[in-house]
Amino acid sequence: MQEILSKKDIGERIKKLRIKSGLSQFFISEVLQLSRSNYSQIELGNQFPTFHTLHILARYYSKSYEWLLHGYQIQESDKKSNPGPFVFPSLEQVVFCTASDNRPQLSIIPENKREQYLIALRDIDFIETLDPLHIPLDYGASNNVYRAFTLTGLSVPAMLQPNDIVIGRHLSEFKKLLLNNLYIIVTYDEIRIARYLNINSSMDSLVFRNNNNSTDFIVPFTTIQEIWESHGKFTTTIDPIVNDMELNLKRFEHTIKKLEKELNLMRSLKSV
Repeated sequence: MQEILSKKDIGERIKKLRIKSGLSQFFISEVLQLSRSNYSQIELGNQFPTFHTLHILARYYSKSYEWLLHGYQIQESDKKSNPGPFVFPSLEQVVFCTASDNRPQLSIIPENKREQYLIALRDIDFIETLDPLHIPLDYGASNNVYRAFTLTGLSVPAMLQPNDIVIGRHLSEFKKLLLNNLYIIVTYDEIRIARYLNINSSMDSLVFRNNNNSTDFIVPFTTIQEIWESHGKFTTTIDPIVNDMELNLKRFEHTIKKLEKELNLMRSLKSV
């Protein structure tokens, strides 16, 4: 006889996984892209999780669908392939300068220092040579570290321009990655900016996508030096846009004056 699924038991298993991993309801609801109240209803056993939610939870905690639904593996071999919750490797602490207000300085990585940054990002002497970017910034927690990256020469998502500067907030742990969020990935070989999709099936790499219609790419954990979550952007293309608007306005004013002269001429001829 087919087992009747229990919403309460499923919710309890999902809750235990979250607590064992030391995560909050808010964090997991962000991972699942659900409201906190909606996710809370799943843990309380008041509603079934969707297939999509089960898929993300199974991959995130390295569990099978069978375990989430029934509390046991259907096949004996699954026990070997699903030993328990996945443990993310650690990320090294970021090196930064301190600004005059005692907060970490917002330093900018220009295109001409990009290659050197890959080599010397742990060297405080090099970090101190980076220019500060003076823009208003909501730092949030006092221990948040931000860095600015120029995008010139990089392959960028559609919502960004090649001349933009992206402000990134340093990510201290891989487990804080949120699905579909935009990240600056600093490896030993390059800097890339893309959206985080998931962990690959072998659980040794992260999967990213640059644009909606582009091919996914994989970045092994062992190649990642830093990850920065996109916190905002500073565009340098505003001046050309303003200049174009001013030029078009002058052309419009010139056309209006020309029409006024023609209208006055027609009136003068009509009165003769």
